[in-house]
Amino acid sequence: MTRSFRDDGELEIDDEHGTAVAEIIYDIEQGMTLYLAAVETFGEIDEAITYMIDNGVDVINMSLGCVGCAPGNGEGVAIEIVERAPQAGISFVTSAGNEARKHWIADFVDSDGDGLHEFALGDESNSFAAVQGDEIVVVMNWDFSNWFASTQDYDLLLLDSQDNIVDQSRNRQAGFPGQEAVEEIVITLPFTDTFHVVVQDIQTSGPQVVEIFLNQNGLEHLVAEQSITVPADGRQVVAVGAAHWSNDVPQPFSSRGPTKDGRMKPDMAGPDGVSTVSFGPLGFFGTSAAALLRGRLGVVTGTDAFQLLMPRLVDLLPTGADNTSGHGRVSLIPPS
Repeated sequence: MTRSFRDDGELEIDDEHGTAVAEIIYDIEQGMTLYLAAVETFGEIDEAITYMIDNGVDVINMSLGCVGCAPGNGEGVAIEIVERAPQAGISFVTSAGNEARKHWIADFVDSDGDGLHEFALGDESNSFAAVQGDEIVVVMNWDFSNWFASTQDYDLLLLDSQDNIVDQSRNRQAGFPGQEAVEEIVITLPFTDTFHVVVQDIQTSGPQVVEIFLNQNGLEHLVAEQSITVPADGRQVVAVGAAHWSNDVPQPFSSRGPTKDGRMKPDMAGPDGVSTVSFGPLGFFGTSAAALLRGRLGVVTGTDAFQLLMPRLVDLLPTGADNTSGHGRVSLIPPS
């Protein structure tokens, strides 16, 4: 069953990702009925979930995530939309994200009082190299407990190697509804250079924890922790990280927890680096590939799902439940 919920009606997008996801699900359990939905926005995801509920779907796999659309603490419209599925008895599983090497988070520090954050002693930027024509997306979040109507105002700047402003995001945060604690720069680079991400304090009542995502590898200053994407932070959402199929080593790009309110994520890990027609032999990497094994087990939602899955989870290093691989790597065969 295929249906597009996109405004443009497109079903076959120029992207092998969704095809590979459907292919692996079919390879694992050819007897299941697949409902394939093309979506782009959370409004379209909402429509698709209604469609899945109406058709009695048992498990939804959505290998999509976003940054800057919610605070990452299990709150927000995005979470409310996807958690309609488990509330209707449908198990909802999603990828944790592939952002661990594209993420930084830390307390705002300004020891010299010039209003600019110091990523390290004497370093007021987080640099990366990029070439002309690259589409760059930089997202900054902060004030996670008051994210939807923040009174803490920071701005985001993108400078070139000569300290010229290439682009900037200067939304106002004054505590009114809709003044979210997020700034975003989206730009197609006009030239090749080393670029610098700069955080400027405009008006705050005290230092905040500030977070930055870049849509490519190469940030000078990196922090893997708390790089989990939305809606993987949902309380009723099962988030799956990635470990290579050959050695059970968690992938360095697989997003880490905890959530912004301190909960462990991901919930579990699955194998990636697997073979698909779309990506070739051993070519499908990422937490989207890892999320798929769960559908094979035919589980239900909530506590019952974890009761079935827990005996089948193989603990990975570091020992015990953690914010890298959750409770362990899911296996079709319970560990002996």
